[in-house]
Amino acid sequence: MERIIPMQGSYRHSAFGCASGFPDEKSRIGFTLVELLVVIGIIAILAAILLPALAQARRKALEIDCLSNVEQMTLAVTMYPNDFQQRFGLA
Repeated sequence: MERIIPMQGSYRHSAFGCASGFPDEKSRIGFTLVELLVVIGIIAILAAILLPALAQARRKALEIDCLSNVEQMTLAVTMYPNDFQQRFGLA
């Protein structure tokens, strides 16, 4: 059964009978090592899932950049003779 404990003019419910709801308030000041390791593990799993997708996106971007360069060179080679009496440059 929960007890209601007065705390500076307000009431706080507690299952353990102390004001904070935990048996030892000093043990709950920060995160525990297990909690931190769980969070680090979750972040590592998410990174492992996302990194291959990012690498694939980078390869696709390089492929698109290369195709764009080929297209620009093709346009230059086909348009140059139109501007210079149907002759290619000597370079």
